[in-house]
Amino acid sequence: MKMGKVVEIRCSVKKGSPKKKLKVANFIQGFGLEGDLHAGKDGRQVSFMGIETFRVIQKSEVKGYCTNKFVENITTENIELWNLTVGTELKIGETIMRVTKVGKECFRGCPVREQEGSCIMLNQVVFANVLQGGKIKIGDSIKILKPSEVFA
Repeated sequence: MKMGKVVEIRCSVKKGSPKKKLKVANFIQGFGLEGDLHAGKDGRQVSFMGIETFRVIQKSEVKGYCTNKFVENITTENIELWNLTVGTELKIGETIMRVTKVGKECFRGCPVREQEGSCIMLNQVVFANVLQGGKIKIGDSIKILKPSEVFA
């Protein structure tokens, strides 16, 4: 299996404003991305979406709210987020994160869900909690840990 990598990091400073792109970010154990509006929400401290998923959304003829309303904290590449399960642990930069939720509910009234009956966001967005804090930078690898490797 190819190792995934971080291609973008984004932080929501305040509701309604565009997410700020970061080259390096600090993730706080039990809280999430430092300075992020959504940090601290149990079970959804950090959000992930693959660049591959973003490309599928961009090519879709039916545009939904996901194309301009949802922006993940970490954009990944070469990791099949849709194959991860709740409890999977990831080593990213100095951090260790545990997947807490796979999938994002559609925004109410989303045209994609109404016209297509389903949405890629339902299984290709992942949320995680920060088990071990630290820095993550663009280009860092994403490694899926076996349970015996956590905190080794």
